[in-house]
Amino acid sequence: MPLDGDAVKELMRRQDRIFKARDRLHKEVGRVVIVISELESALALLLIVASAPVKTKKCLELFHSQQSFEKKLRLTDFVIDLSATKAEAKEWHKIHSEIGKNKDIRNSAAHQHSWIFEDDEAGVVRAFLGPVAGLSEKKGKEINAEDLEDASASITKVREKVSKLTFDMAERKNLISEEPEDD
Repeated sequence: MPLDGDAVKELMRRQDRIFKARDRLHKEVGRVVIVISELESALALLLIVASAPVKTKKCLELFHSQQSFEKKLRLTDFVIDLSATKAEAKEWHKIHSEIGKNKDIRNSAAHQHSWIFEDDEAGVVRAFLGPVAGLSEKKGKEINAEDLEDASASITKVREKVSKLTFDMAERKNLISEEPEDD
């Protein structure tokens, strides 16, 4: 039996809701992945500054040999504890704690499956990240686009704090030189 015009319009509206929800989720997953990558780069630079005068290449080799974000974070933590002032170490431990608050989001963005559920009666579409049923023993909570958007903002703020700490340490260690301005 062919669909009438109203049924076709409703199917198109339904499909549009599903695509919009899915696209927003995927956009926010992408944003989280990018800001996490930026944070990781900021941590690498912090490690270089904290390790100075060790050569940059050696620091980067060691940093990138750590296979997980957690291991890179532990390495940075170790070097900060060895080389930072008390004030810098205190600031780093606050930052480290803030990084930990986004651990679940980081792991979900990297390892979870995207799901879309629709309540036909209410016309509501839910798009979220979650484990694949039967393939993971973890239950976890659903992570939606709003959760990812909030996490991106939070991770960006943390990255800014890492950059400020890096700059402050570099200044203290006289690693930043004044470049003469071009005329």
